[in-house]
Amino acid sequence: MINKFFERENETTVSQNKPLVILNTNGPVAGLCRHKDSPSYKILQNIQEGNIPLAATQKLFLAYESVLTCEKILELICASLEEIRLVLDALVAIAQKSEVYKNNA
Repeated sequence: MINKFFERENETTVSQNKPLVILNTNGPVAGLCRHKDSPSYKILQNIQEGNIPLAATQKLFLAYESVLTCEKILELICASLEEIRLVLDALVAIAQKSEVYKNNA
């Protein structure tokens, strides 16, 4: 799963008028443990539907995996490891691979 993300080419299918969004690890955790009317859940739903373009770096994806597969988080969001693997697979498929920009000026 992680290799799929690392090896994927940077896709340019995102609409030019939609800014890319980067979620820290709190975003997926909050979205997965909240009710369907919560803002966090709605953000994840809009990412899944393609309304909000998601960007992620390799390091961030590894952080998603590390946090979401933690036993305490699995209990908090009432999910199995297999279900979280599906979520991570979806994030790999949806996210646009990005790199961190460093201004050396």
